[in-house]
Amino acid sequence: MKTAAKVFLIISMVAGGIGFLFGIVALTNPTLAKSLADFGLTGVNFIVQGILSLTFGSIALYKLGKACTQRELVPWGVCALLFCSLLSGIFLLLVKDEELAPTTLQANPFEATTESQDPFDEPKEKEEKLEEPFDI
Repeated sequence: MKTAAKVFLIISMVAGGIGFLFGIVALTNPTLAKSLADFGLTGVNFIVQGILSLTFGSIALYKLGKACTQRELVPWGVCALLFCSLLSGIFLLLVKDEELAPTTLQANPFEATTESQDPFDEPKEKEEKLEEPFDI
């Protein structure tokens, strides 16, 4: 769910950015402004929605990367429902604790080990390398 939430947050942010640009064009083009007025819209509507989706989408993406529990994401999931998109908000609310960043009490899942961790293995003795004298 974490990946799906990220994908739909990014899609809604891109759509918000396009809407923001469309709102700026609508404010400068009187023909487009008249056609939008027929539907009760103005360029300002698109600009405000674009700013809101970009702002809350970027905050939600940041919190999704830093959160350790699902409870930390609930307010940002609700904001994503209202201002970004329905799917991104739902996926953000459905993220499980196991998918989030590990806390300091948990082991680091990305830590690579090269030695065997079998408790029954004999400890390996490191061979000391003797330095050879220089020929001058």
